Amino acid sequence: MKSLLYIFVLICLVSCSKSNKAVSSKDKPEEAAVYYAKCIMEEKYDEYIQSMISCDSASEEYKSKMKVLVKQMVRTNKAEKDSCVSIECTRAEIKYDGNYANTFLTLRFSDNSAETILLPLIWDKDRWRLR
Repeated sequence: MKSLLYIFVLICLVSCSKSNKAVSSKDKPEEAAVYYAKCIMEEKYDEYIQSMISCDSASEEYKSKMKVLVKQMVRTNKAEKDSCVSIECTRAEIKYDGNYANTFLTLRFSDNSAETILLPLIWDKDRWRLR
């Protein structure tokens, strides 16, 4: 259930993040995926929402509701699992002339459990963004 919630929220969210090295290397979508996952784990919700391409033309009200949704997901996950201790991109499938990537992240928790999530990214001008 938790995995489905992660996947749903990650797919629904879109990017307009500040330019930084983690997201601006076209040949390394893995770095961008880990960076965005860390934004959630570190509760940097505004930065995460800004990284979503679908939020570019969204109203402030929509972005605010998306932020609430992400916060609820994090709260639910914290109640079900211990804290996340590491995030690793285990695979990236780059498609469509390098403009799209499906990244697979393994989240490891302090209770020694792990789960893998899918984080789709799209190359937008000069950086990877959440699809």
